[in-house]
Amino acid sequence: MIATPRDAASVILVSDGGPAEQALLIRRHASLSFAGDTWVFPGGKLEPADEAAAARGGVVLPDRLPGSACAPASRARTLALIVAACRETFEETGIVLAHPARGGDCPPELASSLQELRPGVSKDPGLFRDLLFEHGLVIDPARLIPWSHWITPSLAPKRFDTRFFVALMPPAQSARCDSVEATEILWLDLRAADVIPDASPRLAPPTRISLAELKAALREHGNAQRLMQLEAQRDVMPILPKLLREDGHVTVLLPWDPQYAATPGDGVPVDARCAARYIAFPSRLRPAAPAS
Repeated sequence: MIATPRDAASVILVSDGGPAEQALLIRRHASLSFAGDTWVFPGGKLEPADEAAAARGGVVLPDRLPGSACAPASRARTLALIVAACRETFEETGIVLAHPARGGDCPPELASSLQELRPGVSKDPGLFRDLLFEHGLVIDPARLIPWSHWITPSLAPKRFDTRFFVALMPPAQSARCDSVEATEILWLDLRAADVIPDASPRLAPPTRISLAELKAALREHGNAQRLMQLEAQRDVMPILPKLLREDGHVTVLLPWDPQYAATPGDGVPVDARCAARYIAFPSRLRPAAPAS
């Protein structure tokens, strides 16, 4: 029986540090059943509390919400995914992706004082909205732009339908591991030539491709600030990989591979306009594997 994917959200945090923009990665605990011991972006599954928080308010609503021309989400679902992305980022890294209602950034001393509340939010996601409300903080969806949309292959026993957002690292905050789900933190230099090494078994395919696309966009736009402006209304293609078993090995087959349509398994139609930017990236990857 094919498992139904659960909605999830993830944040690609980019430091706006002049010539050395970096992206934040966390290493998931080896004991976790899904993507254990792999390097990923902060994130996790959508909780009912996220949907309730979005419905009750606590976010600033711009004229146009982040969305996708190729795989649109409803207004309510998009807001809930953004709340989930910010909550999970806080739980796993301590970074507060919210700001005072009057504008500006979350004061670093306030962000620091909220760290002791992370275990409580991890146990009860509904506490996230409460702590934002108590401290006069709101989430602005315009500060998170949609970046990619990955769906776990249909043959996998545990599946997620994950929206990835890009956000700038808030000034004067620092990332801190929660030690429960995340055991290490890495700031990856997006200007480095080897930012996406081919021989990296612990880098999940969505992480690899999203980083490759981010690096290309930074090269095109020049810096993170311009990237946020010029990519704010980008189209996002849903990526549902297929698993190809050959000679005793499993290969992750991506939608822009020539054999994708003919390979068994659930797939997605390839939007040529969106897929064009992926052609330069690998279309076949090995699944992320735990360290030996």
